[in-house]
Amino acid sequence: MSDDYCAGADEDAAARLEGPEDEALDRLRTWLRMPEGAVDRRGCLLAKATAELAWENEAVAIRSLATYETLLDSCRRLVEQAQRAGHVDPAADAEVLGGLIVTTHRGLEAMARVLTAGRSLSAGPA
Repeated sequence: MSDDYCAGADEDAAARLEGPEDEALDRLRTWLRMPEGAVDRRGCLLAKATAELAWENEAVAIRSLATYETLLDSCRRLVEQAQRAGHVDPAADAEVLGGLIVTTHRGLEAMARVLTAGRSLSAGPA
């Protein structure tokens, strides 16, 4: 797995934190609507490397974990921003919601790949 790829994911997560707190929920929505790599046949390198290599390669496991922790932290912080802006219930657990958002994003990305591939295959040869 490319360290550059993970560094890019980390930078994207940090960039989502920038901006007014009253727009934090919109930034989360935008991220959920277009998962990185969702329409790319290759899919997400982070997801694939984690699923295929993390059990056998300690370096991949460590780098994958660090990147997922960055994603979780950025989503938690965005939820906290949205809470301060009054867009999310302040009593909600920001860490739990952040985890749910990351899990949802990863699932949407996987489903988009499945649907894209299925449609391409059902269309037959060009």
